[in-house]
Amino acid sequence: MSFEGAQFGISECLYPFSKTMSGKFRILKKQEDKCKELKCTSLKIMQTLQFTVSSHLECDSEKAKSLDGDLKIRLIQALINNGQGRGVHHGLFKLTSGTDTYILGHLHGITNAGTHHSPLEHCESCSVQGHMEGQLKGIIYNNKDVRTMDRLFASYAFEFKTGVEFNMDRLKGSLEGVIISDCN
Repeated sequence: MSFEGAQFGISECLYPFSKTMSGKFRILKKQEDKCKELKCTSLKIMQTLQFTVSSHLECDSEKAKSLDGDLKIRLIQALINNGQGRGVHHGLFKLTSGTDTYILGHLHGITNAGTHHSPLEHCESCSVQGHMEGQLKGIIYNNKDVRTMDRLFASYAFEFKTGVEFNMDRLKGSLEGVIISDCN
């Protein structure tokens, strides 16, 4: 495959998006799934997470600063070892900023695992209890300007206190990404 003469298409502008988050969660349903054939057990959890999202002033762009607000996530997780082992999660989110602007999208990632290990210089253990990390993608809607359809691509990391009952109290985290605006 050759990139020579390739066309990039629509012109876009990129704006840094950098946020800190603090919040809480609520478990809606928990269920243990056992598979005799594969000799495994997983814990499935359906929950909601609510965060207050604030600008990380050092890295947030002027465009992104207007997107501080409330982040609500409806999340499903599957975990091993009664919720203490590695797992996967996915869900939907809505970030509401003021009365006219909101972001709708989806997220997915890994729970209780470090994602940065050798040969990288800044390393984590392969098992990090109370850690969720992944990607989210969304569309930014503005009720005052329906022509604007900016997009958000970001990485997130959440920390929570672990326990046998999977209590995710004192949630905190960060969002790092970009807002993509089409240049007309």
